[in-house]
Parts: sequence; C-alpha cells; structure tokens
Amino acid sequence: MLHVLKKECELGRPIVVFGAGETGERVIKILQKNNIKIHYICDNDVNKQGKLFHTYKVLAANEIQYIDSPIVIVASLYFKEIEKQLIELGVNSIVIYKELFLKKNVLYEKLVFPCCSSPKVSIVLTVFNGWKYTYECLKSILHAKTNIPYEVIVGDNVSTDETKNMEQYVENITIIHNKENLGYLRNCNETSKHAKGKYMVLLSNDVKIISDYWMDKWVESFIKDNSIGALGGIVYGWDLEDANFGYSVNEKVEFIANREKNGIYDVDYLCPACICFQTAIWRKIGGYDELFCPAWYEDIDIYCELRKHGYRLVLDTNVQYVHYENVTYGITRNQDSVFWQNHQKFIDKWSKHWEYVTAVKSITI
Repeated sequence: MLHVLKKECELGRPIVVFGAGETGERVIKILQKNNIKIHYICDNDVNKQGKLFHTYKVLAANEIQYIDSPIVIVASLYFKEIEKQLIELGVNSIVIYKELFLKKNVLYEKLVFPCCSSPKVSIVLTVFNGWKYTYECLKSILHAKTNIPYEVIVGDNVSTDETKNMEQYVENITIIHNKENLGYLRNCNETSKHAKGKYMVLLSNDVKIISDYWMDKWVESFIKDNSIGALGGIVYGWDLEDANFGYSVNEKVEFIANREKNGIYDVDYLCPACICFQTAIWRKIGGYDELFCPAWYEDIDIYCELRKHGYRLVLDTNVQYVHYENVTYGITRNQDSVFWQNHQKFIDKWSKHWEYVTAVKSITI
C-alpha cells in the first residue's frame, strides 16, 4: 500500500492524515521514512483544531471536503466511525492506518490447504468482515512451515463483504456462516465446538503468522509439560516496530508490559489474538464466560479459570505474529462503555480470588 500512496502523491494527489494523536505520530513517521509528502492533518477533537501538530495546522473534518481529490489515511482506533464520517463528506479514497503494510490484492490467488481427517491442531478463526485481513491471515497460515496435521475452521458472523464468498478463494477448510451475528465471544464458543484437534488455536482474522513451525513449537511445549493450559507468542504491532512479551496484572487490573526476554515463561496475561489451548481443558472450563458478551475481559477471565483449575499461562518467544488490532470486532465509543461494564463484572467475579489474577511465579521450562 505504501508504494501505491507514493505513486499517487507523485501524481499530485494530496495526502491527509486523520488523527492528531499517538497513532497519527506513528503514521507520519512511516510516511516520512518512505518519502511520502503529507499535505494536511485533521482531527475531530475541537481542542486540537487550529493548533500545530508536527508543523501542520490541524483541520476540522468538514474542511476535507474542500480539498481536491484527497487520499485520507485514518490514524485512529475509531477508524470505523471516521470512515463512515468521511464517506458522508464525499471522500472516496480512504486508507485505514493498519493497511499501510498490507499488500493491495487486485487478484486473490486460491488458497488450497492440505486435506486432514485427523488433525492434531484445530485453528479456529472468528471473522466479521475485514476480508483483506482474513485472506492475509489464512495465507500466512498456509505458507508457514509445519509438520503438524491441522484443520482450519472459520466462524463468519454474517459478513457483508467478500468474506461471504470465501469458498471461492479457499479450499479444504471448514467455513461456518452463522445465521445471525453472534458477537465475538459467542462466535468463538460456537465455532470451537467443531474443533477435532487435541490442541486448539483461537485466532483473530487480523493476525499474520510470521514464524515457521509455530504450531510445532507449541505442541512440543504441551507435550513437555501438561501443566500448561494455554500458550501465546510475541506480538508485533501493525507498524512492525512494537513487540509485546505478555503482561503482568496488578491489583487494579492494569496491564504492565513485560520486559523483553527470550525463552518460555509464565505470564499473567497473553494477547488473545493468537492463543493455543488444550482443547479438552477449554471444554472442561466451558470456553469463554458469556457473562462478558459481546466481548472484553473474556480473555483474562479464562486465564484466571485456567489457573483456578491448576494450569499455567505461558509465553513462547519462539512464536511470533503481527496483530493489526481491532479488526475482528472493532472499537467504537459505544463499546467503551461495554469495556468498563465488563471491567466491573470481572472485578466482582474475581475479587475474592485475586491469587488467580496476579499469579506469575517466573517459572521457566
């Protein structure tokens, strides 16, 4: 996508970055590094409008309609709302910040997965729209080297984009088109019921696997130590710069990023975008607690359940992936309230058993 932007810029089209915040700064840095000229900065925050941001005067959104044929890069976690806003303003060329490193697929080559009647690993992929991310996710799974027999199961939450025609692009995977939008959490629970493997990977569609033999390494760890309930890996952000090594959790349920270190070790919290469970343990616990529907806090809740049942939560730095974030169910301002409601539900549920929330003993295997 970056080379496309550069070409359009050279043809005289103005580049607008929508978002005068932390994500906007990261986007500006990337564009400047790739010699792509930025013409305007825009933001919905009235307290930022009219002020300078990286030497640019911040415009209001309605001022974009007076710019001739702009390409607007949305640099905000609220990209879905802003994209709708821009369409209403008549903007035709919109790029979401996390798409900067995605290849622009004009033609999607068919992905043919190996047939597998007896998988050792079941990869459960939950989706709602975001076809370009889903395709890249599936492609990364297929192209990663492995000696493990596996199956892929996709739970589609009534997508309206090209996801609904996935069968045209992918062979030898199981695709379940739900009759209604179950929400993220229930989609995970329902789709996981179809898993046949001894181990099950829950995967968001905005993930790109970048490690060969990633499943092999996780399976080896499970075989080596049956006390492991779930495994995760190193997570890179959409700009490929920030790496996450798991989190510790304090008494306020605040997540403190672990310092960089190599190996296999216990953590309080793993990014749930790509996580591997022992399927029997997942089912014993009952999957995600639907108390937290449609999403938020279901992940840390099941981590506590694992520890309550005597299992460990472990990060393996040999497994790495990119997480584009917030594609599977997105972020809106309305969902902020759901987040805090579930925050309180989590505290109410676990306040008398805090030893399962902050439980790291720094065990290395």
